[in-house]
Amino acid sequence: MGQESENKFGQVTFEEDPKQYCQGVYDKASKHNQTMSAQVVEDRAFFDGADPELEKRKRNPRVRRAAEFVPETRTAIETNESSVLDRALEDPLLVRLNVKEEYEDEEAIIELVTEKEAKLNEQMRSCGFLMDTYMEWFRGSQVQPLSVVKLDWEEKEDWIPQQKSPFSTGTWLKALIRGKIPQAVTKFEWGVVSKQPTVMWLDYDEFLYDTSASKFEDCKFMAHRRWLEWDEVLNEAKRSDWNMREVRLMKEECEGTAEALDKRIAEQVTDKTDKIVDPRKEMKENKFLIVEFWVRTYSEGGEREIHRVVLGNNYYLLDNRLSEFKGIDFPFRDRVAFKRLGMIEGMSAVSRVKPIQRLYNDMHNVFLDAASYGVLPPMLMERNTNILDGEPRWEPLGIIRVDNIDGVKWPEVNIGHIELIPSMIEMYAQKIQQELNASGMMQNTPEDPQEKATKTRIRFSGANRRLRPIFQAVQEDLKAVAEMFIKFNQIYDPEWIILDYIEISVPVLDGTSTPEDEKMAAMGLYEAAMTNPLYQSPVGMTKLLELWRDVLNKFRVEDIDSRCLTSEELEEQIITETVDQFQEGIKNGTNPESDQGSGNGVDKNRPRAGTNA
Repeated sequence: MGQESENKFGQVTFEEDPKQYCQGVYDKASKHNQTMSAQVVEDRAFFDGADPELEKRKRNPRVRRAAEFVPETRTAIETNESSVLDRALEDPLLVRLNVKEEYEDEEAIIELVTEKEAKLNEQMRSCGFLMDTYMEWFRGSQVQPLSVVKLDWEEKEDWIPQQKSPFSTGTWLKALIRGKIPQAVTKFEWGVVSKQPTVMWLDYDEFLYDTSASKFEDCKFMAHRRWLEWDEVLNEAKRSDWNMREVRLMKEECEGTAEALDKRIAEQVTDKTDKIVDPRKEMKENKFLIVEFWVRTYSEGGEREIHRVVLGNNYYLLDNRLSEFKGIDFPFRDRVAFKRLGMIEGMSAVSRVKPIQRLYNDMHNVFLDAASYGVLPPMLMERNTNILDGEPRWEPLGIIRVDNIDGVKWPEVNIGHIELIPSMIEMYAQKIQQELNASGMMQNTPEDPQEKATKTRIRFSGANRRLRPIFQAVQEDLKAVAEMFIKFNQIYDPEWIILDYIEISVPVLDGTSTPEDEKMAAMGLYEAAMTNPLYQSPVGMTKLLELWRDVLNKFRVEDIDSRCLTSEELEEQIITETVDQFQEGIKNGTNPESDQGSGNGVDKNRPRAGTNA
C-alpha cells in the first residue's frame, strides 16, 4: 500500500529503479537534516559555554558588564555520564543471560548460556562499546535531538604466524647426519585474526532516515552518510565487494577534467531526468560522498526484506544486494534524552534547560555587576583633569568626567543583596539538576554529625530516585544492543542460537532503589531515629515528626495499618516470647521452677508465697 501511494504522487519505487529511489529519499532526508543542523550547532555551542544572548551585554562599548557563562548544564550532564559509567564498570559481566525457567534443569543449555554470556560481555568491551562508544551515544542524546549507533560485523586481518614442521621439507635427514637437530620454521600468512560485532556512533550529519515515519522502527529506509578519501573508498570497496567498475568510473569522472563528466550530464538531459545530478558537487574537500542505504522491501511472497544499496556521490550505484544480516531489520539503534509524541527526534537535554540556564547566567551576571560596582564604584573627575589615558568607561573603578564635580551627586549603590548570590545560584542550579534528573547535592551541609548523616542519606535516596529514569533508559539501551550482538553472532556461528532460552538483564542497573526500597529506607531511618538520644530534644522531636511525615508520604494508609499488630497477633507474640524465655531458662539452668540449692532441692533464697521478694 505504501509503495502504491508513492506511485500516485509520481515517486519512483525501489523495485522500479533502486538508484533513482535512493537519490529521491536522500535529497528529502538531507534537506531535513540541513534544517535541523543549525539547532544542533547552537545546542552544542551552548553546551560548551557559548551563548549569543551573552553577547548583547557587551554591545555598548562605553559600559563594561559581566557576561559569564556558568556551565551548570554541562556539570549536570557530566554528572549523569559519570554515574552511568561508574555503574557500567562495577561488574565485569554487565549484561546477564538468564536461562528461562523451563530450561533451568537442562545442563547443556546452562553451560552454553554461561559460555556465551562471558563471550558477549567480552565482545561488548573489546569493541569499545561499553566505554567510549556508549558515552558518545549518551552525550549525543544530551546535545542533539537524535543520537544513533550503527552495528556491523567486523573481521580483523593481520599476519598470522604459521610453524612449518622441519620433517616436511625433506632436509631433516641431512640435518641429522650433520649432527644438528632440525628446527621448526615459522612463516607468516595474512588472514583473519578475529570476528565479532562492532558498534560505532554516528554524528548527527552522518545519519539520514525516513522523516515521514513517527517511530524509529517504522522507517522505510535509513542511511549512513560519510565522506571518504580515495584510499578509504578503495579499501571499503574491496572489503564489501562493491562494483569496482563503478568505483573506478567515479574516480575518473569526478577527479578528471570537466569534459569527462559532460557525457554523463548530457545523458541525463536526453533521458529527461527530473533532476540533473552533478556528482562533482557532492564532493567535500576532495573526499567522495558514500551513502549506504538500508531499504525495507517485500518479496513476492510478502516476506519483509532489507536491501543494502551504496551510492557514490549520489550518482554511482556501487552496490545493491539483499542484506546479509539475516534476522536483523535495520542495524541502527536510536537514543533521545526526552521523547516527543509522534516524532522520532526528541528534545535534547540542552534544549530542555536552555531557558533556565539563561536565567541562571543573567542572575549571576546581574549580581556580579551589583557587587563589583557596589564595592568598587566609578570615580568622578573634573573634565579638564587627565590622569589616565584612553576613553572613559563605565566600569568598576572607572572614570566619569564631568564639568562641575561639586554639583554632581555620587551614585549610591546598595550592596546589601550581595548575600543572596549563593541562594540564587543554588536555586537555579537545583532547577537545572531536577530538569535533567541529575544527582547534584547543592544543599548546605549541617555541622551536627547525626543531622549530617541523616540529611546525606535522604539526599542520596532522592538522587537515586531522580537517576532512576536515566538508569532505566541505559538498561534498555544495553539490552537492545546485546540482543543485536547475539543476532550478529548467530549469522556466523550456529552455537549462538540461544535467544529462545534466555532473558537479557542488566542487574547492576536493576539494583537502583525502587519505590519499595525507598519505603523500607524511610521506615528504617525513622525507627533508628526513634532510639537515638539526639532526637529527644524539642528540635529533635520536630525532625522526628518530619521523618514520620516522609514515611506517611511514601506509604499508603493500608500499608501502615498492615504493619500494626492486631490484638490476637500481639497476644500470640507475647505467648511465643514467654515460651522462648522459659525454654532458654531451662537450657541455662536458671529457670525459677528448676531445683537449685542443696539438701531437699529447695532454693533457700527463693521468696515464699505471700512474702515480699
